[in-house]
Parts: sequence; structure tokens; C-alpha cells
Amino acid sequence: MIAKNAFLHNCALNKVYNNDKRYDVMIDNYRLFRDLTLEQKKIFNLIQKNGLMTKNEILFKTDMKLTTLNRIMNPLEKKSILVQKCIGESTGGRKPVLYDVNVCRFYIVGISICSTCVQVSIVNLRMEIFYKKSFYIDFCISCDEVIEKILLTIKSAYEELNLELLQLVGIGAAVETGLWNDEHIDKILEEKLGCSVVVTNCANAAGTAEYFYGSGKNFKNMAYFDCGAGLKQAAIIQGRIIRSSEDNEYAFEHMIENMDESVDFNKLYSSFIKDNDMSEKYLLEGGSKLGRCIKAYINLLNIECIILNGSLIDYNMFYETCIKYIPERVSIKRYGYFKKDAFSVGAAALFLEGCIDNEIEEHKKIIIDKAF
Repeated sequence: MIAKNAFLHNCALNKVYNNDKRYDVMIDNYRLFRDLTLEQKKIFNLIQKNGLMTKNEILFKTDMKLTTLNRIMNPLEKKSILVQKCIGESTGGRKPVLYDVNVCRFYIVGISICSTCVQVSIVNLRMEIFYKKSFYIDFCISCDEVIEKILLTIKSAYEELNLELLQLVGIGAAVETGLWNDEHIDKILEEKLGCSVVVTNCANAAGTAEYFYGSGKNFKNMAYFDCGAGLKQAAIIQGRIIRSSEDNEYAFEHMIENMDESVDFNKLYSSFIKDNDMSEKYLLEGGSKLGRCIKAYINLLNIECIILNGSLIDYNMFYETCIKYIPERVSIKRYGYFKKDAFSVGAAALFLEGCIDNEIEEHKKIIIDKAF
């Protein structure tokens, strides 16, 4: 059992006052990961993405000498970033030790903020959720009110889970494009919680989660589509997030609005919710048009895997009509691995990838490119 007092200085809730309001501030360990050497990040990245590994397996993947590997891994073990998990099967000699990232000591908070719902998820270094809570919002609610609710949710989780026993790496937030454009949510959260915060849009977050840890893990080029009241879209090509000049997750939807294949997703979604007499017609037509647009997009970017998520994908008629146009060579993942948790988990994943981002070419990495 980890002694409570040993970690209070690493992840404590300090009482501070800001504008006559008290906030609980968490001290993060962002620098612990950011300041790892290039070689240490390489080994951490390898084990985190591949799971349990022996030193021989790491040597085979990296072409290092054992003395070099020991020199790199020893500090990671001392900092409890890597741990000896268990003993592997012997092939004739001494049984090998299996190494893993420490899923019991560190945590990341992932927050998704959409126009109707907010979710707070707490994950370990493998992006496994061990706490999540959601609450609904409406168009009348202000950014400040949402932030206050998020703070209360985090505080509740902190107390319920005894998170002072663990170490916070940081906070990632996925915010829907167009929601409070002038509000710097990362700065607000950093000021009130006293920890590092990274903000992205919802589609990029979900794409990151699926590409590194989910259904897109074994593919080089992947596209993510969330079909609901609007069409959120993200693409990751060779480890690079392709984004619009204004980081607009609706760029693909806006692009097809100017084509003959225009799809009114608000109309589709409303018909689906109301289940009126016209819903079947709209869904068939919308699924067909979207499928043709996705096909063109796949051919343009050489996409190997697409993930279709969102409320409209629940409707078999829409989904089956859409995928008729997808080339057979492309792997289609309905909902993806993370399903409705993709935005919040992805926000946490994007934060961690930013910590360990480097110039390693042998492994996937996040680099942001402007495409549109």
C-alpha cells in the first residue's frame, strides 16, 4: 500500500482564493514527463503503446545494447514511470521480467465540452477510465457556469477516489468548435486548478484516442467521423493530425455543403429524433450522399480505416446506406473502441502525447498540419 504522506507534495489540493471564491488547486507532474530525455521518451512510448515487454523484446525493437537500455530504463523505474509487472515464461533459462507503464500511480483528467453535454473522465497512462461523470447543458448556460460545474466534478472525484495518493500528469479538454470562441478555457482551468491544460476540438481528440489506443491502432492513415446534429471529422495521416486553418472540426461538413452532395445534418438529426414520416427518406438520402463524400475523401488521403460514431450511426438504415460506398480495402469500425467516451479520453490522450512528443520516427507521434 502506498503511504499517503509520500505523495501529498506531488499531488495536493491547495486552498487558494480567486475573486473571493475558493478553488482546489492540483499540482501536476507535467514536467516529469516533458523533461524526460529523448531516449527515455522513446522507451516509454514503446512500452506504453505495445503493453508488457521484456528487455529482450525492447532490444529487438530498438536495436540498442543492453548496457544502453539499462542506463535509460533505470531512471524511469526510479521515478516509478515504469514498473516490473510480472515474470514471463522461460524459454530455457532464467524467467524474463515484464515491464509496463505504471497504471497505478499517475492519472490524467480528460474533459469533453459539447453543446449539450459535458463529460469528465479520469484515466491512467493506458487511457483506461477509472472514473467518469457527465452532465447536460443547454444553449443558455455560460462558460463560467460550465467551468464551475467541471471544478465541482473534479473536486468530487478527488475526494471520492483519494487522488492525493496518485500523481496528476495534467488535464486535456476537448471543446466543440464554435462553442465560446472567445473564451480561453485552458487559461481559465490552469488558473483555477494550478495545473497544465491542453485544449483541442472534439474530433481531433477522438481521432487521437482511436489512432493510438483504439480501433485505428494498427493503421497508418485513419479518419474519424461523428454524425449527429453536425458532422465532426478528423484525419490522422502517418501520425499527423490534419486540421483546418482555424481548427474547425466541421470543415468537412462545410466543404460538402458547397457540393451537389450537400447533407443537412440538422434536418437529419431532427427527423431521427422526432421519428416523423419523412425520417426514412432523409436518412436514406443523407446516408447515400455522405457515403459518396467519404469515398472521395478516402481516395484523396489514402485512408485505411474509418470510424463512424455519433447518434445517426445508431440507425442501421443510415449506417448501412453510408458504408455501401466505402471501398472494400478500407476497414470500417462502427462506433470505434471508445464509443461515447472518445472525446474525453481523447483529450487526455492528446495531453499525454504532447508530453512525450519528440522526433522519433519509428513510432507514431502527433504533429499538427494545416490542410484546408
